Amino acid sequence: MKIRNGFVSNSSSSSFVILGIKSQISDENKIYKYGIRATYIDDDEYITGITLASGEDSDFDSTEYSFEKLQEMVKNIAEELNVSTSDISLITGSRYS
Repeated sequence: MKIRNGFVSNSSSSSFVILGIKSQISDENKIYKYGIRATYIDDDEYITGITLASGEDSDFDSTEYSFEKLQEMVKNIAEELNVSTSDISLITGSRYS
């Protein structure tokens, strides 16, 4: 039996892991600190945060984050977006093109 580790993507979709918040409003031109950005997902839905992995990344399999680093990222996102740390989520899914 073959087991696939990682994301499977094709020309019609790509998978993602983003640490951030969902919104239907995005200022895609806004420049945030810490690598925070708005990412369009689907049906006028955006996630603003830090992309940890994407089906478009060639080095996905080698990326590793400690819990301490993730906590630091959550704090930075909350500070930059002026929200509570409890509003920040780890969001996974597929984006269709």
